[in-house]
Amino acid sequence: MKTFMRIFRMAFSGLFLWSMVYGDPGGLTGQWQARDSEGESFRVVFQSDGTGKLDAEPFTYKMDGNILTLNTGEGAQLILTCQRQGNGWVLAMGDVYSIKLSPLSGQTPGTGRALSQGAANENRKDGPSSSVSGQPGSRAVVSSLAGSGIRFVREEGNGQFGWVQINPQTSQVSLIRSFPDTYICSPAISGDGSVVIFAVRHPRQPHLIGEVNGQRFDLAFPPDQDMQVRHPTMSRDCKLLAFTIRSSKHVGNVDVHDWNTGAYDHTYMAVGTWYKVVSINLNTGKQQAVYHDDDLVPDVMKKRGLGPVFSPVEDILVYADNLRIYVCDSYSGRNLRTFQAPTGSTGGWTGTMEVSEYSGLAFSPDGKMIAYLSQGQADIAISPDLIVLMDVRTGNSRFIRLPRQSNLSGCARHGLIYLDFSLDGRQLVFSASVMNQQREIVGPFLCVVDLQTGSVSALDAAGTGASDPVWKGR
Repeated sequence: MKTFMRIFRMAFSGLFLWSMVYGDPGGLTGQWQARDSEGESFRVVFQSDGTGKLDAEPFTYKMDGNILTLNTGEGAQLILTCQRQGNGWVLAMGDVYSIKLSPLSGQTPGTGRALSQGAANENRKDGPSSSVSGQPGSRAVVSSLAGSGIRFVREEGNGQFGWVQINPQTSQVSLIRSFPDTYICSPAISGDGSVVIFAVRHPRQPHLIGEVNGQRFDLAFPPDQDMQVRHPTMSRDCKLLAFTIRSSKHVGNVDVHDWNTGAYDHTYMAVGTWYKVVSINLNTGKQQAVYHDDDLVPDVMKKRGLGPVFSPVEDILVYADNLRIYVCDSYSGRNLRTFQAPTGSTGGWTGTMEVSEYSGLAFSPDGKMIAYLSQGQADIAISPDLIVLMDVRTGNSRFIRLPRQSNLSGCARHGLIYLDFSLDGRQLVFSASVMNQQREIVGPFLCVVDLQTGSVSALDAAGTGASDPVWKGR
């Protein structure tokens, strides 16, 4: 209890605003025996009127979705993420401190349903800028995203991949789960950590695997279709899973004739690259919406269906092609508005900051901004070095150029560069590479950029081969 009270009395800065989503305050009502992660034991009482006691210390509380906010009479505030565990609860503050609540004898625990986390306020104005062992889906995959931990995929060699976590403040790294002989990528994680889904790259049959509310999830796609599944993302209510399907399809037959005589020579089958952005309803298992489907003959020079991502605060999904950003209704798929990729000037260059074919999209925690990586107007944007931030309501934008002297750019060993915001919206994590003096590419590794100052720091402890980071949830 001493540790808990010490943390409890730490004053928070008031930068947090949580939205109410299907919370059940009655789920905590009653008397609980508590034991924290440091072994201390104490008693907690939650009254139905929003008051309670920690042993003899009074407090008030509010439960919004899966977020429990405690306030003392002295004005201190503590924000914890709540998750059901059997007939009790686990209250977590980040990845370093947790409390397990067990019902006292004779108590019938409540049945609160925690679904989704709200958003943190942005602390600046918008507008243009001057410039585990076990099978896939075991409980070991899931852990809270409420703290400062960044989760990422690390290629360990010999066909092994690790699902890893790093604390950016302490550089402490821990392995959540190892995936031998399974190429996991593209993690989609709900804000409360109840859903964790990976795309599996496979030469013959791609999958989406993971866990949904404690149940194993495995969605296999048709084999031998030259297909990739990219950028899965979870809706804020944890009901929809959206993703991009990249495949090839027959777009017609082409007759070839002799150049000089005009005589027929042969016919070949024309195959075009096809992008489709869809969602499935996890409650029904059926397709929910189609946000984008390429025409019969797609524009292969301007890739479409890039990086779909759900908003954390409203029912919209955003995706892009190289030249445009699309905002759609999550459930109907209807396009709400479309923005042209913004223009910018840097280093004597002025032009359109196109969305890199390799870039994912990320939503700020308040749902106002998206971020993506750009290499200007390069048709093959394999080394994007611009981080673009765009307001999805107005189209206003600003950008940050990565340090040129170090040849730093976004990178992932097999394409698909992921990025995500911190919980307070002030930082962004992404996978990157540098070119050394021998003109060799070193990476991928994780970098964090401060969105207020533009300063970039590498998370060296994450190691080389680190990519696909998720910070607040995706």
